[in-house]
Amino acid sequence: MLNWDAIGAIAELLGSVAVLVTLLYIAIQVRDAKRMNEISISANRTTNIAARIVDNPHLAEILAKIRVKTGQISAIEMAKHEWELSDAEAETWFRYMGTIYRGVEAQYLATGEVSKSMILMVRSDPQAVLYFKYAKNLYQPSFIEAISRATPQ
Repeated sequence: MLNWDAIGAIAELLGSVAVLVTLLYIAIQVRDAKRMNEISISANRTTNIAARIVDNPHLAEILAKIRVKTGQISAIEMAKHEWELSDAEAETWFRYMGTIYRGVEAQYLATGEVSKSMILMVRSDPQAVLYFKYAKNLYQPSFIEAISRATPQ
């Protein structure tokens, strides 16, 4: 004969476990959504700032002068030499590459991984290699290390 009290207690226990598992799943989903939202916000912010600089030749010229005065001209000067760019073109290139690397850095800081497409880029794209070689001091040490591991020496 079935004991309905025991069956009810087991069903209640199983229901409680199901609720607990559901709450854990929702907590993980919320955490992941928050992390992806932070990545998106950081990438959008970086893109917006870089777009203002790229779209403003006067600001690019001012930034180039500041770089000369502070000695932070390596990547821009190398780009000018390597590809025969004007000051404004080199500054625009520098900001463009910086936008790419800032987005990848934000993704790396959120996930702890560098994307496969970024690894491919730093291994094969001379622009990406040149940029990172001369501008890596602008990024977090852990990101520099991760990119350096992916970059051929």
